Amino acid sequence: MDPGRLKSDPIIAFFGTDIVTHDHTGEREDVFEYVCRHTLRRPRDFMTVGRKLSELTPEERRREHALKNAVHNAATAIAREYINEIHPYLGGIDLYALFRLLEHNVLTRAECEAIFLEYAIAMGTPNEPPHVFSALFRTGLLGWVNVDPATGQMVQRFLLPGERPFEHGDSLPESSHYLVHPVLTALIGEVNPRYVLERNRANEIGSGRPWIEQADDELLCAVRADILHFSGFLSDAARESQVRHALRQALEERRPSCVLVTDEGDAFTLVHRDPREVLSIVKGIQVELYETTGEAELRVAVDYGPIGLERDAAGAAVGIRRGHDVLRNVARIEPLVSPSQVWVTERFKDALERTPSFYRAEPIEADVRPELRSSDGTFNVKKPNSLEEDHFLRLFRIVEPRR
Repeated sequence: MDPGRLKSDPIIAFFGTDIVTHDHTGEREDVFEYVCRHTLRRPRDFMTVGRKLSELTPEERRREHALKNAVHNAATAIAREYINEIHPYLGGIDLYALFRLLEHNVLTRAECEAIFLEYAIAMGTPNEPPHVFSALFRTGLLGWVNVDPATGQMVQRFLLPGERPFEHGDSLPESSHYLVHPVLTALIGEVNPRYVLERNRANEIGSGRPWIEQADDELLCAVRADILHFSGFLSDAARESQVRHALRQALEERRPSCVLVTDEGDAFTLVHRDPREVLSIVKGIQVELYETTGEAELRVAVDYGPIGLERDAAGAAVGIRRGHDVLRNVARIEPLVSPSQVWVTERFKDALERTPSFYRAEPIEADVRPELRSSDGTFNVKKPNSLEEDHFLRLFRIVEPRR
């Protein structure tokens, strides 16, 4: 991509950049370290990644999304080959059966034990189950969190292939969390799509990387709403004031039941814990706003995911510390929403469906925003006319049950 730097900096010469940016954390990472994390650090793994990247033209490689896809495809090939290699030494453990039970890439010890028993029952060996997580640990596919003796900081650790013998044991190192290796992401996602959606949002997983605690993160609903064609009210000061007052009053009545509300006059951001209740709130605001003003319509976008809150001395939420990917999603979706509708992400739809609800989420008609949709129906929600990477999401609209 940059032949003039081939001798002075071959990495930049090949990639055209020395960093990549992670979508959900906003973290910038050295591009070679990014590649390393998606290998088992064997020479053959780097050959596999290099081959996948070389299949891209320099112009394709310039697009970060294409570069990341090539690295992930290589990681999947590395994982598949490695699992085939170690299979004879695992004592009959079916790793793909285990993968179906994994919904997160970061697990507590209690979660490991619960999945361990669930696997044993599914495989018909509840009395003498094979030690599946011990096997993952010894083969370098399950990491742990440890203290770096040089710095005193918490870091992530993974064994290298062959560093420990493959014989079975029931011991895992003491750790606050256990980490699933990034090379397994696509393989687990093939048998359990939820895994890809529920990955840890505070940490990029990789050996030697710092560990960021997120004990105060919560799974929350994030709402972004905006009054349609508000600029049309600006020519009439009385109407503008009426619309702003109606929205402000509707928000204030519901503020006590929300985690956080930010009022912007003609728009608002809202954070809430309950997917069912948040729909009742936004639907109620839509109705009140329209009936009070006779014409103002509100379009609403909702996502669901981990959010870290900033709190004051009294413990009240005053801002967002982490989880900006959730807020970014709703900010990008909201301008696409049809008047007086509520559009939600697949994550929110899944959360809504876990408990009975008056509302349901259904697919958005194929003829809605066709210019932004891919062949599989997902929407490209990147900011228009920006240099952002394409960002495709599966969206749904909220409807009331048929009578």
